Amino acid sequence: DSNTLFIGASDTSAIYEVNISNKSYKKLMDFTVANGLFYEDGILYAAQLGSTTQNMFDGKGKLYKIDLKDNNKLTQLGIFEGVLDGVTKVGNKVYVSDWGNAKKTGIIRVYDLKTKKESVLEAELFMGAADFWIDEKSKKVLDFGANSDKIIEVVVRARHAEYMRILLDFYKLS
Repeated sequence: DSNTLFIGASDTSAIYEVNISNKSYKKLMDFTVANGLFYEDGILYAAQLGSTTQNMFDGKGKLYKIDLKDNNKLTQLGIFEGVLDGVTKVGNKVYVSDWGNAKKTGIIRVYDLKTKKESVLEAELFMGAADFWIDEKSKKVLDFGANSDKIIEVVVRARHAEYMRILLDFYKLS
């Protein structure tokens, strides 16, 4: 709903649920090196940056589905591992960015919820594989990282500013 924001806190290995309208929050669950999140219809898709807070960039982060309607039931999606960051879902596919070694080797991984097949989005490798958005109509991936063109940067800054405002409000509560 428009009153709820989920935040992955990598440093504390937790996912928080923030009620924007009444400015309250609660710890939803412990989740090792929580990073990118995507919510749809009672399901939260969550990416791990790495396997431990001591070594967040070890390349062993995994993608999970959290069923909020079934006592936060946790299910691993696929078997791939990486330095996982942004998550989005289009149709039956979940997309997750993977930093690789952060030297122009970033990729976007794809997990098909119906077929359970894993793949990598065919695109040029790029540095800073973090948050991204997929335009369903044009089938374009808009990366919010270092390789964005000027039009995308304007859109990103507006979205990023709103996100940062929400985060700052959240941290004022704690």
